[in-house]
Amino acid sequence: MKKRGIRTGMILLLTLILTLSTGAACDSGKVQKETENAAAVTTEPVTTEEEVPEPEVLEEEPALSGSKETESEESEEEGEILSFETLDLNGESAVSEEIFLGSRLTMINIWGTYCGPCIREMPELEELSKRLAEKNCSVIGIVADVRGLADSSTMEAAKNIIQETGVSYLNILPWQGWTEHLQAQFIPTSYFVDENGHIIGEPAVGARGADDYEKLIDDLLSEMP
Repeated sequence: MKKRGIRTGMILLLTLILTLSTGAACDSGKVQKETENAAAVTTEPVTTEEEVPEPEVLEEEPALSGSKETESEESEEEGEILSFETLDLNGESAVSEEIFLGSRLTMINIWGTYCGPCIREMPELEELSKRLAEKNCSVIGIVADVRGLADSSTMEAAKNIIQETGVSYLNILPWQGWTEHLQAQFIPTSYFVDENGHIIGEPAVGARGADDYEKLIDDLLSEMP
């Protein structure tokens, strides 16, 4: 009887050990999976800007057949010159490099309707545009993800964003070949040009406040003739 009791006790003990070991293996797998998932999230780089989609934009856009491809010239003294034709966000008024005339410096802000940082900085850009007007400078926007006039849904989304953020400065459609000279791996990205369309300085990548942009522009103005 004593041996039988010992045998029964050993069997119960082995059963308990097997039960506990099986449960630990399942929990270990779950923890490992959760850890891998967490790592996948936390190791992804976080930026204040978002990547521009592949600009099929006006590659096959018949509605803007009147627009010309971006042309550029080189000046030994001043650098690359932008030359283009496109339309405003309503798809109505023609826009060209002549919009730079009369402004000592124009900031070209490249943004997208899907880009949170772009949208969040737009009220700051509106404030900036008012400050720059006193310095004979201006701001314009290029809505990077509008794929031509046929892309009415994105155009409408852009108009809604402009209205909601209180933006009054000009926003225009991208034109064929625009990324050859206004390269933007991430948005928002802003370029700066003088009244003749010469690109000056380096592009500003990422969202900023009005004060930061104004300081950057003041530095560029101080270097201009």
